[in-house]
Amino acid sequence: MLKKTLSYSLPVAGLCSFVFIQVYAVGFLLNVVVPKTIDSGPEGSVARALLINGFLLALFGLQHSVMARPAFKKWLTRFIPEQFERSLYVILSSTVMAAMMFHWQPLKHPVWSATQGYTTALFYGLFAAGCLILGHSVLVIGAADLLGFRQTGRSFRNAPYEPQEFTTPGLYQYIRHPMMTGTLLVFWSTPSMTIGHFLFAAAMTCYILVGISLEERELINLYGEKYRSYRRRVGMLFPSWRFRE
Repeated sequence: MLKKTLSYSLPVAGLCSFVFIQVYAVGFLLNVVVPKTIDSGPEGSVARALLINGFLLALFGLQHSVMARPAFKKWLTRFIPEQFERSLYVILSSTVMAAMMFHWQPLKHPVWSATQGYTTALFYGLFAAGCLILGHSVLVIGAADLLGFRQTGRSFRNAPYEPQEFTTPGLYQYIRHPMMTGTLLVFWSTPSMTIGHFLFAAAMTCYILVGISLEERELINLYGEKYRSYRRRVGMLFPSWRFRE
């Protein structure tokens, strides 16, 4: 009974935490509505802000990178049922992201500030495009798998979990990592870029590039020549103009 209860509740908790964090992040980055944004709060010393923000970014990167590695997953599933691993990852990732946003220290000196109406509209348009690309990518690649619902569903049928077949739905036909493309647009598209926001976006961009490199190694190990061919034909973050087979 406990296992069944967890099998139902963990994916639901993961879904709720994922949706909450995504919605809150919009307000956090745009400095609207939510109680704590990337530029809100008293501005202390630069050294203190860099120390705290650096620690928060490192914590985020370590949690995401370590828990996403196959070796860690194998170790973790020695202690918890395999079908819970993905949901637990989503919940902990959302928790770490929430802590980072709540404790982020502002550095409010401007890097750029758009004053013209059409420039501001362009930045907001790019931000909205990033949100749409991110949402589209999550849905077409398999939200049930990303959030752990597919894993628990197969466990109910006593069927072992198997990775999804390699497919390229939607934007994946043109970009290998459209989720990351959308995320980068969201991080950088702001009409009022402060130093604190700039450091956040730059650090997360570096993390994304490293994460893509690690992920692609795993995808090659999993799908072999099929993924190598895909990588040759399709751009990583932007469409490639090279000839498509």
